[in-house]
Amino acid sequence: MADRFRLISELMSGIVVAVGGAAMAGWIGRIEILKSFCHGCVPMKANTAAGLILAGAALWLLQEKRSKSAPARLAARTAGTAVFLIGLLTVLEYLFGIDIGIDQLLFREAAGVIGTSRPGRMSPNSCINFILAGVALLLIDVRSARGRRPAQYLMLGVGVISLTALIGHLYGAHGLYGIPSATEIALPSTAAFLLLSIGALFARPEAGVMTIFTADDVGGAAARRFIVLSLAVPIAAEILTAAGRYAGLYDEVYEASLDTILIVIAFVVFVSITSAVLSRVEERQRVTARQLDRSQDEYRRLVEDANSIILRMDSAGNITFFNEFAQKFFGYASNEIVGKSVIGTIVPPADRAGHDLKAMIADIAARSRKYLNNENENMLRDGRRVWISWTNRPIFDTGGRLAELLCIGNDITPLKQAETELVKAKELAEAASGAATVVCGPDWKVKNMNIAARRYFNREGAFAAGEDFLKMMFACYQVSVPRAQIADPDRSRISFDLMRPEKAKTKPLYLQASREILRDQLREVTGIVVVVQDVTDTRLEEMMKQSFLGLVSHKLRTPVSVITGDVAVLQDERIVGPMNDKQKAYVATIAKKSHMLADLIDELLKFVETNRAHFDPDREAINLHNYLPALVGSIVEGVTGKKTELTIDCPDTDARVRMPVQYMNLVIKNLIENAIKFNDKEVLKVSIAVKKEAHRIELSVSDNGCGIPPEEYEKIFEGFYQLEKYFTGNVAGAGVGLPLVKRIVTAFGGRISVRSEIAAGATFLLSFPR
Repeated sequence: MADRFRLISELMSGIVVAVGGAAMAGWIGRIEILKSFCHGCVPMKANTAAGLILAGAALWLLQEKRSKSAPARLAARTAGTAVFLIGLLTVLEYLFGIDIGIDQLLFREAAGVIGTSRPGRMSPNSCINFILAGVALLLIDVRSARGRRPAQYLMLGVGVISLTALIGHLYGAHGLYGIPSATEIALPSTAAFLLLSIGALFARPEAGVMTIFTADDVGGAAARRFIVLSLAVPIAAEILTAAGRYAGLYDEVYEASLDTILIVIAFVVFVSITSAVLSRVEERQRVTARQLDRSQDEYRRLVEDANSIILRMDSAGNITFFNEFAQKFFGYASNEIVGKSVIGTIVPPADRAGHDLKAMIADIAARSRKYLNNENENMLRDGRRVWISWTNRPIFDTGGRLAELLCIGNDITPLKQAETELVKAKELAEAASGAATVVCGPDWKVKNMNIAARRYFNREGAFAAGEDFLKMMFACYQVSVPRAQIADPDRSRISFDLMRPEKAKTKPLYLQASREILRDQLREVTGIVVVVQDVTDTRLEEMMKQSFLGLVSHKLRTPVSVITGDVAVLQDERIVGPMNDKQKAYVATIAKKSHMLADLIDELLKFVETNRAHFDPDREAINLHNYLPALVGSIVEGVTGKKTELTIDCPDTDARVRMPVQYMNLVIKNLIENAIKFNDKEVLKVSIAVKKEAHRIELSVSDNGCGIPPEEYEKIFEGFYQLEKYFTGNVAGAGVGLPLVKRIVTAFGGRISVRSEIAAGATFLLSFPR
């Protein structure tokens, strides 16, 4: 019904614009019939026509489907203000007997026009209508505290004035549409104002006084019929009987009798129709009531017979319904529990872990959609604690406010007990393996720590619930990454190292930690899990290896340097004299092998130094678009004598990686040297591609070599592991190139992985944060 009213409102606005436009066309073309719509009638003034066009256009723009647009609202307010000013200025002319100059501003009108007190001046009825309509258009969406709409009352005033003038025209009662010594309101103006009033009232049919007519009940149906017939029947009867009297068919007495007869017949018909409508409505209500009773009975049986807890509670947490299963489960009769708060009856103020359940119930009422599913500890009448899994559905009133929550629960206490036993068993297993687990809330407050975690963080005696874990961690250890990076919720997972240095009475301790962010279905952070493992033995072993490698490399470097220098002297015949071919071959072999040994020692030293290095997070960025072509060419020239096809694909001119140049040189050099040296194809193909993603830079290095088996993907990044001898027979190198690459990439926040097919080559994928 409301949509029909809106459609009528839009139609009325168009008709008002058309009536005003027709009159304006009459003024422009000097066509008298368009000004008055009949010969010998009062013409519509030009200002009146302009005001009606503006009012109709404003009403069209204020239709709900357009009024949300800011330009439409601005244009409507401008037009409404202009309508108000047209009426106000003309009223001032009447009140003070002055001529402001607006009467003939658009067009000049000759003196002595019928029903006109002053050329071009509109009637007082039109002035008042424009003032009321202008204000109403400006206030159309304003609503009082009681829900009343001032614009509707103003437009009802316009309707009353216009209807009175219309009846005056129909009955020939001059006093109803004209004031002595003032311009009379034209018949088309009267009709247009009446349509404008109806259109404005119908524009907001679901608010204010219009709810009487748009209601889908008996009252609304009766109101719609009464208003139409009460307005249309008397007017139509008068028009018909007056037409007969003007035609000479009967006199005035007979006309009055016919008026009475027609009105009586009309109201009898109306009462009959209304009675029939009311009877049909009442019958539908009876049918609906019976169906509703049956549905409620079925619903009640379904709810009562369900093997689940079903209850309803209001927004304050008070129980409004408690099914039979819930009564048996919790031990409360319906009359003992309904009307009481869930807190203190079936929900304890706090659970055994110390969580504030009273605050949780208040939060459910405030943010019901967050708690569509939740689990919490509940309480039976005898005080025993149970765990219930709840499904909650909010029920809103007509105003969109939460009225009730429908809660359906199932007992999961046995499952929780099994989980508790599982956790205990897991803690024992973790304690045996040394793995530590810390569970925190979104604010990093500790909720749970297993045995190993309590030992690592000096909390053996008391459980550290509620303590700030970040503060605890940085107080106990040196952490490899900044605090802000660990606490950043946008990083779903992050790994870092913890170190407790060796002191007088404390052995060194090295831990490896992994942090995971937990989120609910709305992507809100619900918790944080940190898993810590003791890697002290591994780190100490690595440190011993590094020390040994460093010692050996430095001790070997001096004699190798001497050998390399002496061989260079032997190869200079100007110093040692001429040599035969066999001697030259021996010296060349010594030179080649000494250079290979020197390269191997340099590689080992780089590996040792890189493992000891401290990487500064504040570093300059390398633009790969410019960097790669310059570096790659020099690498290829130095490592191969075979035909090599090298391609670089870096379309983005601003693909930057934050890493010192010397470390990026090591990464690219090792990957390209591996792709070339361990390739037995006649034509070596190496391709480098760079792709810029939203938050990362992806770099790949591919070759057409022998490939890598899937089971070796992890091993190739371990120190001193060589795979190539099984495929190419080439065992040059110490097996530290790829471990060195992984060490550098991960140190600067990147990731490295490999994908390969046997005999089809391998691709190393590197990903760096932007």
